[in-house]
Amino acid sequence: MSRLITRNNLHDFVSDGCLILEKGMLLSPGADDLAKIQGIQVIRSSQASSVEVLKKRIHQLLIGEFHISSPEHIERVQQEVLKRLLK
Repeated sequence: MSRLITRNNLHDFVSDGCLILEKGMLLSPGADDLAKIQGIQVIRSSQASSVEVLKKRIHQLLIGEFHISSPEHIERVQQEVLKRLLK
């Protein structure tokens, strides 16, 4: 069964500025436009596992190489890196 994401319910599926489209989820053109306007990253399910691996690696680097342990700071860095890589 497919799930349609529209302008009206877009924010129900957004977490930390990201929308992960899993199998069976459809993004309406209006929701896609709104996501772009609001700077929401849309990640297709085929990219999702790669994104999780990248987030874990960033986490490891920040702790191990830069001695940054603040979860809030780590999350902000992860989001900025992903935003720039997935443009």
